[in-house]
Amino acid sequence: MMKHLLVWVLLISGVLTTQAQITYEDFEGGASKITWNALNGLVYEGPIANPAKDAVNSSDFVGKFTNDGISDFCFGLGDFATPADLSQFNLMKIKIWSPVATRALLKFEGGGAAIEKFIDITVTEKWVEYSVDFSAASTTAHTKVLLAFNPFTTPAFSSFYFDDIRGVEAKEVF
Repeated sequence: MMKHLLVWVLLISGVLTTQAQITYEDFEGGASKITWNALNGLVYEGPIANPAKDAVNSSDFVGKFTNDGISDFCFGLGDFATPADLSQFNLMKIKIWSPVATRALLKFEGGGAAIEKFIDITVTEKWVEYSVDFSAASTTAHTKVLLAFNPFTTPAFSSFYFDDIRGVEAKEVF
């Protein structure tokens, strides 16, 4: 009886401590959840084999964007299958592998006032998970996501990898 009780307590505590999230894009199984459109000189190669598996990102497949080196604003515009739920899951997470220190732009639009945030990429040639606060858009239901690497700068030919775009609950830590 005590063994069964212990198992139930462990299961319930595991469920209660599991962080709720919505995964918008993870390329699992070699397929995109988001319909990506490459614009303004960007090349989207779709899900590809992860070129640099590590502890941060051990996924088999990731997304790849390549800037053409001509435009100063190459970007991908993705369509969600259903509107993004920013009412509760408004801390966005994204994993990025970048060959250079630069910035990325993550923007949600198409369902109220758009919200965009720049991500400073300081670590190169490694997967890093970044967190972006989108709580200011908690009353929106956006249908599109824009992702750009090295935006509004001198054009440079570069390839960037990304994975696991997800929304989690922002919880205060004391």
